[in-house]
Amino acid sequence: MQGVPGSSPGASTKFSPINSNASVLADERAGPSRAREIIYTADQYDAATFERWNIVNRVVPDENLERETRAFAERLASGATLAYAAGKRFVRAYLDKGVRAADTLVDEIAPALFETADMRAGVDGLIEHGPRQFRNKVVFQGR
Repeated sequence: MQGVPGSSPGASTKFSPINSNASVLADERAGPSRAREIIYTADQYDAATFERWNIVNRVVPDENLERETRAFAERLASGATLAYAAGKRFVRAYLDKGVRAADTLVDEIAPALFETADMRAGVDGLIEHGPRQFRNKVVFQGR
């Protein structure tokens, strides 16, 4: 599994009944059947298989890993971080308790987002540049 420290393509996975965090991740991302297969067989899987099973989002060659990881982190850090935090809460509520739990958070979280400088910058950029061009034109400040 590329991108995991101490691993290489075809490396045995770190999923086991003892490593419950990894087991939950596999269950959440790939479903219970795949998680059981990984845990019970202790087979080796390559990165492409884990990507196909949705356990990892993308696979990159080892020599590109640091550059692509840094670029992705910079993209997130320069984005609307308060909206990202809200999105993270919605997804976690959905995963833990379902759609209704996520829906109940809307009234709690959304109003404050509409008051942020990032929301105003996003709306202004959308109006000024249009839906296809505004992403590269808006500067978010995380406030």
